[in-house]
Amino acid sequence: MLTGDNEEVAKAVSSELNLTGYHAQLLPQDKYDIVRKYQEDFNRVTFIGDGINDALALSIADVGVAVGGIGKDIAMETADVILMSDKVSKINEAIAISKKVRMNILENIGFALIVVFLLILGVILKVVNMSIGMLFHEVSVLIVIINAIRLLGYKYKGVKNEGKS
Repeated sequence: MLTGDNEEVAKAVSSELNLTGYHAQLLPQDKYDIVRKYQEDFNRVTFIGDGINDALALSIADVGVAVGGIGKDIAMETADVILMSDKVSKINEAIAISKKVRMNILENIGFALIVVFLLILGVILKVVNMSIGMLFHEVSVLIVIINAIRLLGYKYKGVKNEGKS
């Protein structure tokens, strides 16, 4: 945890969140330097911040996450991901959703490539004419769209942290 707060606050929050370490009383440049150091040691860094003091570190992190939508313009401008609530626990949901979307994209691309390959093969072997080929292609497009629409029904099934964010 990197924070501009004093040592006592940092220690208490770190303990409450069961973190293994923290750095307190940091300036924006200090946060930047620590993130850069982690990256130099071949680590991928996700930085979660909520304000102007985090903007520099958010901008260089491999993934920058801004927390809270109102009054956090600079953090939101430099972040890759914006959580519109102050609940950091939402990051798990965002990761789960992104994995689900990625899998759906790969399914759709794979299916589309297989259909196109089979249609080209059918044309070469003269078993598919233009009309039938177009019909199969359009049906495959509808299947891809329907597969993508399934994401609308996705429900995050992560662990609920009652009373904590």
